[in-house]
Amino acid sequence: MKKRSLIRSIQFIVLIFLLSVELPASQVIDRMFFTGVSISYHDRVGHLSFSDGSEQDIARNEIPSVGLLVGKRFALPWKLRLHVPVNLDYGSAREEPEESFDGVKKSSLFHFGLVPVLQLPLRLNSESAFYLSFGSGLHLVRFTENTIDDFMYFQTCSSVSLTGGAGFEVMTAKNRAVTVQYTLRYGKPVHYKYMKWDLFPYKGLDYKETIFTHSIQFIVMVYKSYRPL
Repeated sequence: MKKRSLIRSIQFIVLIFLLSVELPASQVIDRMFFTGVSISYHDRVGHLSFSDGSEQDIARNEIPSVGLLVGKRFALPWKLRLHVPVNLDYGSAREEPEESFDGVKKSSLFHFGLVPVLQLPLRLNSESAFYLSFGSGLHLVRFTENTIDDFMYFQTCSSVSLTGGAGFEVMTAKNRAVTVQYTLRYGKPVHYKYMKWDLFPYKGLDYKETIFTHSIQFIVMVYKSYRPL
């Protein structure tokens, strides 16, 4: 018991020491404002839950989208960085109404997300680097479905996600840089109760979608220093 207590005490002291270490001077590229555009591809699978507890997977067409992002990058200890983008995306896709349970002929989504990620840079030299990223995000999705009988569903859903990716960045001037990055996001941003009286007269069915979002982002970064007047 004494040995375990000693080990825990040492671990605690080491942790406090690491947390108290001052952050060394970071490079300009580690603390920049940024803006950019994204091209995304949303790979979707629908899930319909019945009252008896059974589920049915439903094939959905992929949705391409374009978007904008703005945010700030912060330097962290241990050569890590915190990359905090705000994303806006819009996309739509034609469906196969004869193959769907609800006769949907078109699906579209408008997405707003806050997706902070940790980045681990792997520097090639003082002006360029590869980096890996991982994190989680909060999302708000406005999901629209148009059916063959000219009915339109509107659903606004909130969700969380897991995100990973990689990128390459190059300094183009003393206070500017450009980045190209790929991200893969996993989440279930679409979830609502499907209601149709002639098919389900007593209660609706729970409908969800699992979406894997593949995204290529082109980003311009600028460093801005603030000096007191």
